Amino acid sequence: MCKDGYPRCNYPEDLFVDSVMLRHVDSLAALAPGKWFFDYTNDRIYLRDNPAGHTVETSVTPVAIAGSAVGVTVQNLVIEKYANSLQNGTVAGGTGWTLRNCEVRLNHGGGVQMMPGRQIINCKVHHNGQMGVLGNGSNGLVERNEIAYNNIAGVNPFWEAGATKFVRSNGLTIRTNWVHDNYGAGLWCDIDNINVLIEDNTVEDNEQSGIGYEISYSAVIRYNTARRNGLAKTYPYWMEGAGISVSDSPNVEVYGNTLENNWNGISAVHGARGTGSYGPWELRNFYAHDNTVVTTAINEAGWGRTGVYDITGGTSAYTSMNNRFANDRYYLGTARNYFFWDGERNESYWQGTAGQDVTGTVVR
Repeated sequence: MCKDGYPRCNYPEDLFVDSVMLRHVDSLAALAPGKWFFDYTNDRIYLRDNPAGHTVETSVTPVAIAGSAVGVTVQNLVIEKYANSLQNGTVAGGTGWTLRNCEVRLNHGGGVQMMPGRQIINCKVHHNGQMGVLGNGSNGLVERNEIAYNNIAGVNPFWEAGATKFVRSNGLTIRTNWVHDNYGAGLWCDIDNINVLIEDNTVEDNEQSGIGYEISYSAVIRYNTARRNGLAKTYPYWMEGAGISVSDSPNVEVYGNTLENNWNGISAVHGARGTGSYGPWELRNFYAHDNTVVTTAINEAGWGRTGVYDITGGTSAYTSMNNRFANDRYYLGTARNYFFWDGERNESYWQGTAGQDVTGTVVR
């Protein structure tokens, strides 16, 4: 659950010196500048930094705002330093809530909990311990927010960490957000989402994939700009760290996006990972078209690929599941294959043998 070096990422209490979260270690011997230790048995806190002349705070309260009322508006607040557990937000509550013009920061778990019908508009959600926004966003709206620098508690992003994670949402819209510098994924929908629209977002400099859509169903991902995502440079097996990544999700259309020098370009993965609420989790009817993909900045193993990867070892994702690319534009570097279709391929194979982007453009 925790990244190496962050042994207590799952403990909700945090310590702050001048509003900077220190790293929670698990023994007195591990203390060092910028680190602290909570001896729970004896109810004592230890830190190595000299507190004289500084503001030292610890978090105690697990939630900022909660309740079962419907249609509540929360606005113009700073919500900070709550000891909420992982996978929970500081703003909980009922359905149909609106969070507007708020700053949500330095909370241990998630910054904001999504609930059905919730709208998060024009907020700054940053430097939270695990994630910025997470939860069920059915019929919800996430619009014009800045979501940045989340996962400072050191949660393993392959477990669940980064900017956002939406689950089991029907009819969620994610629009016109600036999502950057998160220590994990950017915009991530995972597990039984359907009828999702992700449009007009700028997603850049995140540690893992910029936009990820995983074991879910019908979605449109359009008109987004994704730059320099995949900073962790995960190599190479699932085509991780893509500007846009779609995994085991049928009926997803990706178009009109601009992707610039992400660790990988547009990644589509088939793993046959079982069945969810609306049928099999599989890569079927994936359609990417009219996107611009730039991969010129670096040249390393496992980097720069666009395409389909069938990790089951079979070929159905390439031959019989109607997965296709059309009319995309590629600006490539030199000396490697930039496409994946039953193996790493060059543009000649991609447009010829694979029959992808026949009307597309490839520039080296």
